[in-house]
Amino acid sequence: MEYLGTYLIQTETEAFGHTAATFSEISIEPDAIPPWGKCFRKRGNNVILKDTTIGGDCMRCFHLTLKAPNVIQIHTEGLGKCYTKEEGVKATCPDDRAINERKFKEIMLYRKQELNGNVISEHVFCPISGKFRFTYTARNGEFRCDQTLSEVSNCPSSNTLGVKFRQCSFPDMDVSFRCLGDWEGSNNDNYLALMDLRTDSEERSKFRCGMYRVDPLTGRVFVSLSADSTCQNQLRSPTDGYESLILTPFPEKSPPGPVLHAHCRFPDWVQGKWEGMQVQGNIIVYKDHSRLQRYSLTCLRRENGISEDRFIVFSSTHCGEESYNCVWLKRRSLNVMEFQIGSQPSHLYSDTLCHDLQFNDDTWTTQGRVKSNQMFPCPITGDYTGILPENPGLCAKVASDCNNPDVMFYTVSNCENKSQIFEEREYRCLGSWEEPGGVTFTYTQRREMDGFQCFSGKVLQSGKEAYIKEAGHSCIRGEDPLIYGMQITKHASCPDLGLSVSHVPKYPTLGPDNVEDPLYRPVPNDPYWYQKENDNVNSRDRKSPTRSTKEEEHNLNSAILPANCILSLLLCVLCSCAMHFRRIA
Repeated sequence: MEYLGTYLIQTETEAFGHTAATFSEISIEPDAIPPWGKCFRKRGNNVILKDTTIGGDCMRCFHLTLKAPNVIQIHTEGLGKCYTKEEGVKATCPDDRAINERKFKEIMLYRKQELNGNVISEHVFCPISGKFRFTYTARNGEFRCDQTLSEVSNCPSSNTLGVKFRQCSFPDMDVSFRCLGDWEGSNNDNYLALMDLRTDSEERSKFRCGMYRVDPLTGRVFVSLSADSTCQNQLRSPTDGYESLILTPFPEKSPPGPVLHAHCRFPDWVQGKWEGMQVQGNIIVYKDHSRLQRYSLTCLRRENGISEDRFIVFSSTHCGEESYNCVWLKRRSLNVMEFQIGSQPSHLYSDTLCHDLQFNDDTWTTQGRVKSNQMFPCPITGDYTGILPENPGLCAKVASDCNNPDVMFYTVSNCENKSQIFEEREYRCLGSWEEPGGVTFTYTQRREMDGFQCFSGKVLQSGKEAYIKEAGHSCIRGEDPLIYGMQITKHASCPDLGLSVSHVPKYPTLGPDNVEDPLYRPVPNDPYWYQKENDNVNSRDRKSPTRSTKEEEHNLNSAILPANCILSLLLCVLCSCAMHFRRIA
């Protein structure tokens, strides 16, 4: 589902004796990427597409990576060459090392809209946050801004960079860029994608890729942009590109008296890096995606006389707006926490900022620890199956990795033909907790891509059946899984491994003793080259995909198993039915 949609791809046209970058539309469908072909095989991020429109079979291998919700990066041998035999095209599939060495052609896709017609999400934070002055050089010094009179900031909205060129070697001008996403590349390089918001940009690339680096001591930011929408054209490092900038932050204002005299520190359990926040000593920095604001909270005083972790804080945004407020921290597990910010900030310090009226027990922001040091088992183990309540033609399977009980797999397929897999997800459970009413919330981290997800559920009959429901990113309350969720029934159990298991599986998972339910089908031995419905799988030798699977890939030389096109492409996501099971996990 994450990959499907309409994208813009850079094409080159000849005009008046020079080459200009233009953009055309391309769509990613559940079983094809026209005009490159229909899906034929998939292994990991590599997808083999077969084009039969040019006479005979023409196969090419593409390596697809979702770098950000709005950006897909593709690597391929090229579009000018194809193969008629499967073994020949397999040999051209890129691996990570070859991609890092830039041995393959790079193609960048920038999302225009979802496949259902929804426009792209604009709630993307710019990785460069605050107000800066900068120097600038472009085209090997042909254009320059040597004086630090030019400014750039993402104020007031964190998703847009406003650039003001002043007293440069060219006329003064203002430019705005929409931030489309950022990601970490090889060698710890940081990339960002921008969209030029100028309407008269026919002679320049509408989309730009860049690299950036932040100096942790000075706060200076080094940024370089490529010459077009790719991440390779004249882009070599954060200090060496087609255009390069050095950003120096504006001086910070002196903090008020209560901040200077405070002796407060946030609890040890919350210290460290979470998915959307960083806690270090007496300071919390977090991103509010609903308001598109970046906040810095300085601890002033812990609220006494109550059992909860509530703290009066001094709050400042990335644009310099200041206030006093209260933050309520809630520890859910070693790897999961939730918090609330008081609903009524004040410009004056007050001892009543942490009053109960500031908070709502049902409105929490959930955070998962980025690098968790302790494994937490998922609340259910074994293999479960069910039918999506809003689409009875689709069947779901929830399976745990018996050797790694913190790993869970979720698959949606056609009930009549199990080889038609529409969606596959892989989760790592970070923590669970039970709330009044018997509802258990489980917070997970996606393993096949970046992202976190919450589920609510009720386990019945000692684990023989359960009701589960997707609960959004921040664990939505008030929706009983027994009413709004999906019923799943257990069909296979895991051996009693205990909780002290190795990250590398020691035993294969157990297959079912008696498989009579038509909805149940064991996970294939190799989850990356998918099998057809009639493939002969020995359930006793079944092994769920695990952390070691990717390491084993380098030693696998077995033939590719037959595949069905609908399940092969892009994690086999569902287009037309996505809205029906969006709320179900």
